[in-house]
Amino acid sequence: MIYPGQDLKFKIETTFDDFLLTEDDFEIAIKDRYGRQRYLIKKEDCFHDSEGNFYFVVENVPRGVFYAYFKGSYEDDDYDKQKRVVCDQQLLFVCGECPCKNPCKCEHKVTYTQVWTVSIDGEDYLADCDGRYILTNDDKRICFKSDKQKEIDDMGKVRMSMTGEEFLRKWEGTNPNGEIDTVPEMMNAMQGIRDDETIQEEINEKTEEAEVDRVTPEELEKFKV
Repeated sequence: MIYPGQDLKFKIETTFDDFLLTEDDFEIAIKDRYGRQRYLIKKEDCFHDSEGNFYFVVENVPRGVFYAYFKGSYEDDDYDKQKRVVCDQQLLFVCGECPCKNPCKCEHKVTYTQVWTVSIDGEDYLADCDGRYILTNDDKRICFKSDKQKEIDDMGKVRMSMTGEEFLRKWEGTNPNGEIDTVPEMMNAMQGIRDDETIQEEINEKTEEAEVDRVTPEELEKFKV
């Protein structure tokens, strides 16, 4: 039984023809028995696991009966708007009272399954109601995280698009192309720069010195015999 104040997680599965949760847009409005919308779950609000499944969270649920109104859309040239809309409406959960009073016997294209997670070393993994891991076919734990967290994780990863030889050249060698684009070249260029001076200031200073030492064509004329 679900009690007021609980946080719930649900896995979403669909069987609509030509509709894929991973590729197509969708949202789920959660309404009470009086038709008042209490939550709106958009695709970007959903979590996912390492197996490609989608989940959403309903926090601090109040007492009452709640229904899920699923609305999805995908490209279809048979319609003037070039998109086809699919919908599904069904009981999602009952909080604070017995859910067996009015069981639904209709066939639905969307399935919601309540799930749980356990946290290990800062990572969340799918688990059953007793805290046991839900494993893949090859007995691996299923990581659970949001799209936003995945973006943050990806930002911290360094992707290298160079060979090992190119990497060593960047860190240990020089490149005779007239540019400072390796670590040794950068270190040589920074020699003699004071702690209170930036690289750009040093470049400007060297440029000004070179301008002072440069002899113009007019000045050369004076020295001609």
